[in-house]
Amino acid sequence: MKKRQTAKQEKIMNEIKKTNPKLTLISHDEYANLWNPEVFPISNKYRFYREIQSKIEQSFSDFHYAFSPLPNSYKAKILSSRSFEDFMTTLKYASSIADQKQSDEDPDKIFSFIMYYNFFNIGLEGLMKLMPEEFKWHIREQLRDTLLLMQSIAKFTKNTGSKKQVPFVHAPDSLLSKGTIENLE
Repeated sequence: MKKRQTAKQEKIMNEIKKTNPKLTLISHDEYANLWNPEVFPISNKYRFYREIQSKIEQSFSDFHYAFSPLPNSYKAKILSSRSFEDFMTTLKYASSIADQKQSDEDPDKIFSFIMYYNFFNIGLEGLMKLMPEEFKWHIREQLRDTLLLMQSIAKFTKNTGSKKQVPFVHAPDSLLSKGTIENLE
């Protein structure tokens, strides 16, 4: 049996359904819980957030399997869509908040590192694919020194027991091709 909504809840829910009629990842009720928790209280927040997290992770998996076989023209439409731009803006905004709040034990620092690390690798791989063949070897050699320096800093902070640990940066697969950066871990 569903709990009867107050007039305020009904007004918000009608507005949600009007502005977001095609929600598929989450329900309108879940949307209301996320965006208006003061009006739509959540009885078990941790379970609710875990369920939403699981749905989001599943959508990433679905995206991967649906996006990969699409023709490039459709991929380009998706990557240039307003929805994708909004998604990237959300990630950028989340990382800037995490950067501002960083402390030694701050979990947001880990979030920022993971996100920047992934974007770093995606960006490097993309740039390497777009570069003319004549320049790829030189770029790989230049990146090799930077990556080795970043890895040395991470190893040094770990070995010295420093409070500020620098996470280890792995090189993208495209930079690990034979004859370039074999000695990176």
